[in-house]
Amino acid sequence: MFKSMGGGACGWLVVGVMLAFTTRAEADVDVRQSVVRIEVTQVKPDYFEPWKRSQPSEVSGTGVIIDGNRILTNAHVVSHARKTTIQPANSARKYPAKVIGMSVAMDLAVLSVDDLDFFQGRPALEFDDELPAVKAPVNAYGFPTGGTQVSVTEGIVSRIEFDRYYYTTTGLRIQIDAALNPGNSGGPAVKDGKMVGLVFSRISSGDNIGYLIPIEEVRLFLDDIEDGHYEGKLQFWDETQTVENDALREQLKLSSDQGGVYVNRLGDGPPSGLQVGDVVTAIEGQSIDRQGKIQLRDDLRIPFAYHVQGHADRDTVELSVLRDGKAIDLQAVFRRDTKRLIPYLGDDAPQYFIVGPLAVMPASSELAQFLAASAKWNRYLLGTRSPLLARLFDQRQFDDEELVVSAAAFLPHSITQGYADPKFGVIDKFNGQHPRNVAHFIELVRDNRDEFCVVEFAGNNTETFVFHRQSLLDATDEVLDDNGIRRRASPDLLDVWEAE
Repeated sequence: MFKSMGGGACGWLVVGVMLAFTTRAEADVDVRQSVVRIEVTQVKPDYFEPWKRSQPSEVSGTGVIIDGNRILTNAHVVSHARKTTIQPANSARKYPAKVIGMSVAMDLAVLSVDDLDFFQGRPALEFDDELPAVKAPVNAYGFPTGGTQVSVTEGIVSRIEFDRYYYTTTGLRIQIDAALNPGNSGGPAVKDGKMVGLVFSRISSGDNIGYLIPIEEVRLFLDDIEDGHYEGKLQFWDETQTVENDALREQLKLSSDQGGVYVNRLGDGPPSGLQVGDVVTAIEGQSIDRQGKIQLRDDLRIPFAYHVQGHADRDTVELSVLRDGKAIDLQAVFRRDTKRLIPYLGDDAPQYFIVGPLAVMPASSELAQFLAASAKWNRYLLGTRSPLLARLFDQRQFDDEELVVSAAAFLPHSITQGYADPKFGVIDKFNGQHPRNVAHFIELVRDNRDEFCVVEFAGNNTETFVFHRQSLLDATDEVLDDNGIRRRASPDLLDVWEAE
């Protein structure tokens, strides 16, 4: 009797384990059928000399099939792509694909495949509706270096934070300890057969510190691009500080149980409705603690600004505010990151215009941040008080404002004799007029009938450049020919030059 019960118990245990393994294997097969390898021929722009392009390079990453016959991946996998192909798991066939939506700031992109046979037998991977709990197990799928088959690595959710992605954009991100390597980018992280995030980054100097873009951020992106254009996320632009300091709290007349954030500077651009000196105590009905955070759930405290981004369908957020000691409710107006003076180009190529030995371009975040990160250029730009650094995060003062930046050096020609190279100078005046943008600078050059062209730069770059007008124009063809440059301007700016 004892042996029989023991045998029966052991038999049920074995069956249970076998069933568990079978279920996991089936789930694993389904996930693998939704994972694809992406191969891209990239041609990146040259932000220093934008009339040039880098040599083509071959890169690869991972994508995942989602609803609507679409493939989700990272923007950095498919940016500046000249050719993109997708290869399903366990298939020798490669399908041409194209990008139909992208956010470089959030590192997300969606691809389409014209041949709908591609999706036969390859299901869309279902999204999980909830953020995973800390310590929850996850599997990361992808095509990392080291092999050609789908790789699966296992780990746990280490933490969830609301932090910066790229440039000024913020969002939720999930840290996991699963092993991630080059090629994993754009692959799904799965829990219980559902996708909880998309692999996008890792810290190479750490041990198994990888990051996922959670499904909540993916949904915001997909909702945004439904009209075919990515608008960007609503953001909190006014500057705030915590109310932890006792003297500050006393001066603000905050009680011991009151938290919030103190508004110490208003952001550029249209007003939100807040004033300097306000204390924002709650957002969307949720209290803000004295460290500026809200309790999203029992295991997750995140910055209060998280509540701003979720309202893609409107531009107002409900705030509770202490103003001059009185509690008021406020419908604060927020906006997207669309009016930066020095924008990031993302997948766009930089513009340029060449006249004689002088090459100019609009300032871009890619250029400015590269220069700011270089010790050599940082010292130089600070020393010359260049607007490239001083106005790096400014909003435009008028709708079409741009900084007109010269290249680091003149293109070689005899008419620059005795002049120092402009070294990424920002043009302040052309013949006494301030150019609003590069197109306006081109118009000033095109329509000038004075004998001389006088170029002055902003900051402490005190050298003034004077050229004979006709000599400057005549030198252009020689400069282009000597340097093997096909066009004097990028196509859109060439139209400005050729207009009457």
